[in-house]
Amino acid sequence: MSELLTSLMAWLWPASLAFSVLATALLLGHRKLLAWFGARTVYPLWLLLPVVLGLPILAHAVSPFFSSWLQPAQQAQWQSWTTLPGASTVNAVESAVTSPWLLAAAWLWLVPAVVLIAVFAQQYLRLRRKPCARYKGLKVQWQAAGSSPGISGLCSPRLQLPLDFDCRFSRSEQRLIIQHELTHWRRHDLQVNAFAWLLLACQWFNPLAWKAYQRFRADQELACDASVLAMQHASRPQDLISKQVCYANALLAAMQSVSLNARTRKLWSTATCTHYGIAQGERAMAQERFNQLNQHHQPRRWPALLGASLVTLAGLAWLGPVAANGIAKDSSVADIEAAPAAQPIVRIEPRYPAAAVEQGLEGYVDLSFVITDQGTVANVDVIRAEPEGVFTDAAVAALERWRYAPQNDLPQQIRLEFALNHD
Repeated sequence: MSELLTSLMAWLWPASLAFSVLATALLLGHRKLLAWFGARTVYPLWLLLPVVLGLPILAHAVSPFFSSWLQPAQQAQWQSWTTLPGASTVNAVESAVTSPWLLAAAWLWLVPAVVLIAVFAQQYLRLRRKPCARYKGLKVQWQAAGSSPGISGLCSPRLQLPLDFDCRFSRSEQRLIIQHELTHWRRHDLQVNAFAWLLLACQWFNPLAWKAYQRFRADQELACDASVLAMQHASRPQDLISKQVCYANALLAAMQSVSLNARTRKLWSTATCTHYGIAQGERAMAQERFNQLNQHHQPRRWPALLGASLVTLAGLAWLGPVAANGIAKDSSVADIEAAPAAQPIVRIEPRYPAAAVEQGLEGYVDLSFVITDQGTVANVDVIRAEPEGVFTDAAVAALERWRYAPQNDLPQQIRLEFALNHD
């Protein structure tokens, strides 16, 4: 378990740094991107954030390519370019993999992450247990009067409608609101929201992650608004202006008539469903949605594809040589095997364990060590043992008593065999 947690920490720090850099770029450039491309193109750009979280894993997968492609001098030069912020973090985590402080930090990260996931599961199950009714052929869960319309569910949709839905909204507004929520379902926004919450749980300590999640949910509503109006324009272009006015009135009614309790609703209370009036009472959000109703940008795929390609290439260029350097460290055993074998001056044979004699066990132990400038043996490590744990202590105890001609920490490897005399 401790090895798993430390491995997670080795992934978490470089992934969080890359996540923060990209989230900052998207947040700072959001207004320009929205004006240039529209909500239906900007919304998919948030999918780049899970891409950067997976880059450290991808870098380890392609690290043999970097290790074989770069010559040693090129590796050193590349390493000097790429180890400034992230690589040093990776190496620091790897060097402290056995540190109790690192293990404590892993638990400190894991517990709140599990709590956030449990909160999501609890809210989802609570909504699943609520009774459903039929409204215009659709499954509906009635909410308190004055609340905002929405939709919930991961496998089947359930509309979340206030009890005063019929009296607060005209029939045209009702149709647009229901179409808005069903568009969320057709676009798989609810499943995407669940995935986004999982990523947020992994980055709970990162304030940029919370800000990005809030902006992502707002862009989701803007993109859904644009999709609904695009469908209205495709069906009856001559009625587009009237539909925009009707849509604006529905938004206004959803935002103005919300109860005070709903206005102060926390961000995580909407994790399991959408809300037509999300960020209720916030003038900036309301103004943004009204302004976007007049925009008619066509959705474009190339910004998201181009962004994913650039982010992936940049991440691999940053993390790939670092992972390749780790492979070089892991292959140090092969280097030891190639080192010239030194002959011991004093050789102490290991004692055959009595339990192994009684059971008739035979085997071997492969050991690595260094010869010091005093000729003693130091840094003894067990590479492999067969059978495991039977002859290890005896082999290590014997090897530590060997003596060699003085060397300057010369690395060595040796196999000590344990065989019974069957004569």
